[in-house]
Amino acid sequence: MLKQKIQNDLTEALKKGDEIGRSALRMLLAEILSKEKEKRYKASREKPDLSEKELAEKSVLTDEEIAEVVFSEVKKRKEAIESFSAHQPTADQPKVGGGLASGGEKDKINNFIKNEKAEMEVLQIYLPKQFSEEEIKRIAKKLLKKPKLKK
Repeated sequence: MLKQKIQNDLTEALKKGDEIGRSALRMLLAEILSKEKEKRYKASREKPDLSEKELAEKSVLTDEEIAEVVFSEVKKRKEAIESFSAHQPTADQPKVGGGLASGGEKDKINNFIKNEKAEMEVLQIYLPKQFSEEEIKRIAKKLLKKPKLKK
């Protein structure tokens, strides 16, 4: 179901000419396909007597597995942003020996970071809702107030 939503959203991004959405969703679907191939290979090794239809059924990722792939892709983008941000001199740092980010390179790095952030936003749509610390505390308090069930 989640995979179908991603495919539908890719179609919409293509129709709208959304380059960031198109790029992020194509990479995500490629990674999902790769994980499905891995799963199919493992299934064929564990049970070599499975038919093609059975292998195809066993290789389909669940929504939970797809969410793991999405989380992994978001994490890759966060790490790339952090890595490239770390190599950019701030206004108060003098450039020594030409530095990594000089002139046009700085613009390229800024564009890369901007694109990574935009792709990350597109991908986060497919992650399960994350509770804030306050919400978790509120839920925990509510659960602790409930009387314990007796057998």
